[in-house]
Amino acid sequence: MLNPAASIKGLIFERKDNDVAQSSSAAHQIASRYAAAFIDTAQAANSLDSIEKDMTDLAAMLDASSDLQKLVSSPAYSIEQQIQALGALATSSSFNALTQNFLQVLAHNRRLSVLKNILAAFAAEMSSRRGEVKAKVATAVPLTEDQQKELKAELKKSMGRDVVLELKVDKSLLGGMVVTIGSKQVDDSVKTKLSALKKALTSNQNVQNLKEVG
Repeated sequence: MLNPAASIKGLIFERKDNDVAQSSSAAHQIASRYAAAFIDTAQAANSLDSIEKDMTDLAAMLDASSDLQKLVSSPAYSIEQQIQALGALATSSSFNALTQNFLQVLAHNRRLSVLKNILAAFAAEMSSRRGEVKAKVATAVPLTEDQQKELKAELKKSMGRDVVLELKVDKSLLGGMVVTIGSKQVDDSVKTKLSALKKALTSNQNVQNLKEVG
């Protein structure tokens, strides 16, 4: 097993035992700092492609496993228990040695509680360094590969930059899609169109009622 105390460039942070429960803003700042430092470390070791795959796989595992979520978030688990469990997971998943060491550092610094934030920050930082734009796309049904390619091409034409799609299925939309890029949003969902139609009909009915009263 790797030495948990082994140094990772840029990942020497002061441990604060009384701040396990972080505010959303603080968690974001911590996650961004760890993610950027880890990317720099992986890049210096010429292992960035391997590390990115590890982080993508780990994010999928975390989303899919309630047990893993409990392991990284519950203070009931000791540092040793977390290191042992994550070490077994990393080994079975053939994670890069740097990724295994990174997880041990997070455990020792009691930062596994913000692992999900770190994984998201890692993906965002990688996209930013590539000059990509992330677009969150919600649809009523999953998009086909051809539809995804067409949407990416249209968004790239509009934004002038490569676009990474973050897809989500929301059946309540009924049809169409909602695309969010930063603070901008394009809502072309059937749900919104029906809502607008309902408001218009209500407005027309109110006008008609006023005419009848007059």
